[in-house]
Amino acid sequence: MNSLKSTKEHYQLAVELVVSQAQKDPNIIAAILYGSLSHDQVWEKSDLDLWLITVDNPKNTNFYSLVSNDIFMHVDLIPRGQFKRSLESGLVNSWSEMVFVRSTLLFSKDRTIQTWYQNHHRFQVGERDRKFALLQILERALPKLETAKKEFFIKQDMVYAFISILDLIDLLAGFEVIWNGEVPGREKIQPALEYNPTFFNFVYHEFINQPKTADRLEQVLIAIDQYLFDHRSICQPIFDYLQSQSGPRSITEIDSHLKLSSRQASHFNVYNWLACQGILQKSSLPTSLTHNNLVKLDETAYSYDPDSTSIPEFVTQSQINSSIEQFIEHAQLDSNVVAGLLFDDPAQNQNHLWSMSYLHITLIIQEKVKSQSRYILQQNGIDLCVDMVSRSTIRRRLGQARVGDEYYNWFVDSRILFTKDPTIPQWYTDIQRHNTKSDQIEVDKIAPVSSRDGRIQLMNLGCMLSATLAKAEKWFYVKNDLNYSFVYILKAVEDLARVEIFRNHQIPGKKPLHQAVELKPDFFRLWGTDLIERKKDKLTVQQALTSLTEYMSTGTEEMFKLVLDYLKAENRICTATDLYHNFADESVGSVVLGCEWMVRQGWLERMGVPLQLTPNSSSTVEEIAYLYDFLEEDLF
Repeated sequence: MNSLKSTKEHYQLAVELVVSQAQKDPNIIAAILYGSLSHDQVWEKSDLDLWLITVDNPKNTNFYSLVSNDIFMHVDLIPRGQFKRSLESGLVNSWSEMVFVRSTLLFSKDRTIQTWYQNHHRFQVGERDRKFALLQILERALPKLETAKKEFFIKQDMVYAFISILDLIDLLAGFEVIWNGEVPGREKIQPALEYNPTFFNFVYHEFINQPKTADRLEQVLIAIDQYLFDHRSICQPIFDYLQSQSGPRSITEIDSHLKLSSRQASHFNVYNWLACQGILQKSSLPTSLTHNNLVKLDETAYSYDPDSTSIPEFVTQSQINSSIEQFIEHAQLDSNVVAGLLFDDPAQNQNHLWSMSYLHITLIIQEKVKSQSRYILQQNGIDLCVDMVSRSTIRRRLGQARVGDEYYNWFVDSRILFTKDPTIPQWYTDIQRHNTKSDQIEVDKIAPVSSRDGRIQLMNLGCMLSATLAKAEKWFYVKNDLNYSFVYILKAVEDLARVEIFRNHQIPGKKPLHQAVELKPDFFRLWGTDLIERKKDKLTVQQALTSLTEYMSTGTEEMFKLVLDYLKAENRICTATDLYHNFADESVGSVVLGCEWMVRQGWLERMGVPLQLTPNSSSTVEEIAYLYDFLEEDLF
């Protein structure tokens, strides 16, 4: 491993070489560096990230993957007007804002850009933005907390209860950073530990390194509940609005009011949580699901009475069954509704429906019918989260769903409640798998790994794994943060579990780690379930990194078969643009990340091809390109 000082100099030279060419380009008016070289520490597996601000619309292409000084660099070309709008509208917890506040302005030919950059309130969060950013995070955190509680209390799955809690803690760390008036970065847990060491040491550092007993998990969940309750003051905009009204207001009405300031589509999880805490009072108001339809259903509504402390009761399975039957009866009366689908069926999946839970239903409606995209309804005391989707939209989603992806897994566990269209059951069952056992899958008649979908999923998993493993290594070797390295290791283990499942001609379910333990117990028990229980000392983390890297190395050819086949068929030097165009509809991430992994593994050669960033530019940079010398591979 090179020294960090020499590595940084190597990366700085790479940036200087590209920037020197960009400054000569009349269409490029500014350059902004972001990522590790701008605000953190680069190491030998880092890449570079650059924004080039251009005159408006110089070219349709908006990004390139370059190579400079033998370093991979991702470059975004952003028109000046778009950049200005981004600065003005960026939300505190948005990716663009998190990146911008830690960026470095390298040059600007436009004085107004310098002024925008200097006057932007970097790192500081205004009070108004702070409140609504915290509400957004709370809206995202509450379903994750509900998932963790279900895994622990109902399914008694300590492994996935821990994984769910760890995922939740990352959100709460961002919440803590914004609570203290700072714009969070990509890594949030480190500053959160400084702001609130008592809480985050308990739910993060200590939790990671201690046995995951039932008592310990319950204590952590109680601590998280208390943490959120202690920060309930962020909901003041909701209280203020409801107090100003003469009676209950529907979720649609509350959302419409808050959206003017928050730019968040809905906070329905927050409203429900407040009702479960006895702070808001839940009721319902009649509504029509589609335009000009006389059929009325009950939309969930809320009011705020500080003196009331009513708390919703737990629901029973008979209530659930009755609510579904009643909903079907009413929904079918709407002439614009074609069919209804129930997702995540509590009876099928043996789930208990808590007072915080929803029944998830999709209503398929006629084309061009005016309707909201989502309603939160009440039926027989049960909350229903009802999505309104046109027939063509859901058909398109099914056509785009790939074996084993999130939408596929979400859809295959659903069932038809009713349908007026006789063709829906047929195309529905084309993707529906026959599955009656929780968290288990059946082997397809056609092995997924040999199908196009299976190959695409393996390629995408490989691309993500290359980045995840590099992160885990950086936090171990460079930052010496064993716990945070473990966080990335755990993400990598889950993705490797999905790889193992595909390689065994099966389909990954919602809990791939358990499936992989059945298929390859020695590896996935040691570096998955057992690692979760062990103390994360230096030797343990290093051994885990070595084993995971070796596992991925042995599977490189299988994971990236689509890429290797493409390069072999082309039999030439292929640029990143070539790769992006070829895999545009198949790669959820950057296929170049997978190519960079194969370069390090000796499968591909990396080189540069001259490129003009904008039309009529007299200067050139080098676009990253790859060559697969398959003849040499065949010889050996």
